[in-house]
Parts: sequence; structure tokens; C-alpha cells
Amino acid sequence: MAFDRQKIVEAVKEAKARAKPR
Repeated sequence: MAFDRQKIVEAVKEAKARAKPR
């Protein structure tokens, strides 16, 4: 629930940061 949503948001942020190491 809320915890899963936060984990997904963090995972998406990390994935985006990895795709753009800028």
C-alpha cells in the first residue's frame, strides 16, 4: 500500500537517474 507506493516511486526515480547519469 503506501509503503509499496513509496518503494515504487523511489525505484522509478533511481531508474530515471540511472538512465540520465547527468
